[in-house]
Amino acid sequence: MTLQYTLKRLTLLAAVSLVILLITSNLNGSGGLLTLLSINQVTNPPASAASYRFEPSTVSNLAGGWVTSWDDLGTTRGNANNPKAYTSSWNGSNWSAPTEHRSPANGPYLCADVPLGDLYTYWDSGRNKFLMVATEFGTVVHCIWIRYSTDSTGSSWQPFQLVMKGNNTGPIAWDFPSVTVSQTNGRIVVGASKLVAEKNVGYYTSFSDDGVNWSCPVSVNGPAGGAVSRIVASSSGFHAFVPLDDTSQNMRTLQHWFSTNGTSWSAQSPIATPYGIPLLSSDTFITTVDGNQNTVTGGLSFATELDVATSSTLGWVIAYPLNIAGKNAINIATEFGGGVTITHTDHLFSHGITASSAGDWYLKYQTYQANTNFQYIQEGVVYRPPGSNPGYLGAILQQNIDLSLLFYFDSTAGRCRTSKCFSSGDYFRPAMDNLTKASIPMILGGSQFTNLHQALIMDPAVSNLPQFLPKIEVLGNGANLLAKAVVTPAHAK
Repeated sequence: MTLQYTLKRLTLLAAVSLVILLITSNLNGSGGLLTLLSINQVTNPPASAASYRFEPSTVSNLAGGWVTSWDDLGTTRGNANNPKAYTSSWNGSNWSAPTEHRSPANGPYLCADVPLGDLYTYWDSGRNKFLMVATEFGTVVHCIWIRYSTDSTGSSWQPFQLVMKGNNTGPIAWDFPSVTVSQTNGRIVVGASKLVAEKNVGYYTSFSDDGVNWSCPVSVNGPAGGAVSRIVASSSGFHAFVPLDDTSQNMRTLQHWFSTNGTSWSAQSPIATPYGIPLLSSDTFITTVDGNQNTVTGGLSFATELDVATSSTLGWVIAYPLNIAGKNAINIATEFGGGVTITHTDHLFSHGITASSAGDWYLKYQTYQANTNFQYIQEGVVYRPPGSNPGYLGAILQQNIDLSLLFYFDSTAGRCRTSKCFSSGDYFRPAMDNLTKASIPMILGGSQFTNLHQALIMDPAVSNLPQFLPKIEVLGNGANLLAKAVVTPAHAK
């Protein structure tokens, strides 16, 4: 499974359905270049082999085992109310048959036996098992569910447990879940955004010491919102990150909340305040023909949600988008060592962050393909080696990704300014193991449906990947970055 491939070969393999991108870097090798070595395909569920893929994520058991998760949205673009959630596990040589995850048949009203989405997978090193949280779609009531794998491989799973119950009177729903586990006592904390009559009314958490019995939801930040917030645990305790917008001033504040035990939360100094709200979608549009031969013109969702990771060396690690000079950029901040601002000549979007105990991290991002029209994008990575003065590395993983082959919504869907909105998800979460390998998911087009890919990158004597590094500047936590924002006509809209 580790054959030598060139970048041209990677492009030719765009028709396969799901592959995991593994990256490793050895700074003592040939100049620290990131080099593509192999591609591995994850078997498709037979019933959804032609589905559009959405929101791919991956997680590592830190010892060479991986679990990847994604949603299948069917064969028709326009509506994503009935996704099917899947995971597949890697044992070092093969991928397991994908497992679909549905809410249990004995669940509460409108939360029973329905497809799940928004999968957030996690590795619990204390229990030596994977776990996931998810919510169901296609109903007016969203509950939050959690389940553990039966062992460290993630190939089979225990029954789901109910964490947060939705209610059809109101209605009350929960959205955008994430989960983390204490590094000291194993307490599990789940965070989710609360919706009442489809209006966000704050960020909440529930905790458990056994994964079965859960506390009532606890408010983190009051009724101030927090639809795309995330939670993470470091050696210091639990941390919640809540972005709040002031659209009248086109500025955002990234709130930071802390809890020692997951039962009560206290406000900390903001990670950055204020800074320019990133552009939620493209200010240029593409025209394509869908599977029914209908002409479709729409914009691209930039997936501007934040992403978090944790490292025993760096503490929490957060990547969040912002407006720098009228373009979307990415800030990375860490608990113990500041961070950086990463910019490019064009927008950076669809990012994800992962870190290891060695003190290194990988940022996955997308940007427009150089010297092509808006219809094509490329995907790259920035790697921070361990150490206090790292020499950042970068590479382009895939070029000429055709946006017209992505799933699109028949509405703005909260993502775009146009009624047709091309999107491959709100988040794209990579992962690392203890050997600084990393899994970076990519969605590519093929036969008008989208496929997930991943590939192995190393630092041997021959490099076959374009080595590319965006502009990187040192960032101090709590910096006022609003002065760097430029409000373009697209931002104003």
